[in-house]
Amino acid sequence: MTYGIAYATVSCLGAWEAGRLRRDDVRHLAPVRSRYRTASALLFPVVVTGWLMLFLSIALALLQEGVVPTFDSLPLVAMAAGLVVAHSVIGFALGLFVPSLIASPVLAVSVFFTVSGAVATAEPWPRHMTGAYPAFLGYGELATWTSIAAHLMPTGGLAVGLALLWLARPGAPHWVRLTVPTLACVLVAASVLGAYRIVRDWGPQPPVSHARVAAFPSGEVP
Repeated sequence: MTYGIAYATVSCLGAWEAGRLRRDDVRHLAPVRSRYRTASALLFPVVVTGWLMLFLSIALALLQEGVVPTFDSLPLVAMAAGLVVAHSVIGFALGLFVPSLIASPVLAVSVFFTVSGAVATAEPWPRHMTGAYPAFLGYGELATWTSIAAHLMPTGGLAVGLALLWLARPGAPHWVRLTVPTLACVLVAASVLGAYRIVRDWGPQPPVSHARVAAFPSGEVP
């Protein structure tokens, strides 16, 4: 549940910040500043908000169970943190072209239901690509790197592709305006298809790595 809420929130806020940028026309007030620098400054508080939503829920869960995190538990946290950045970029990119009063609520609803509702699909593969890890890890089990990559690739590829389109701005050389959109489309298609090839044969549960903790018997009848 926290995955969907965090991703939906940053997508919505990213689109809203892009709408403010369009409305205030800040880009023409500082033409020497890179577009990416302007976007990163606007998205920084959005990303921090998403990270706080994730980290607060993790901290409360650890406090409730009375345990401390280990190094092996960090990849899933890093996956979610990276996807927060990707969703904020996607929301910001769409907000540059669609009015924020439309883009923000549409993104909030669509991202939440896409991420949270993937586990209810008839085919199992969508749940392995939306950024919400669908398995409960037992004692000594860890998420595999391929299962983490499958979640990162579609959304991350789309975010990078949309960010690349900013290079093909009006006034750029003709070869840039021709090459960059093609490269962006190829990147998005390759990331989505690559993730699908990874997960297409998986069942409802992703593969996990077993026996990743040491077990020591104790007592006479362990």
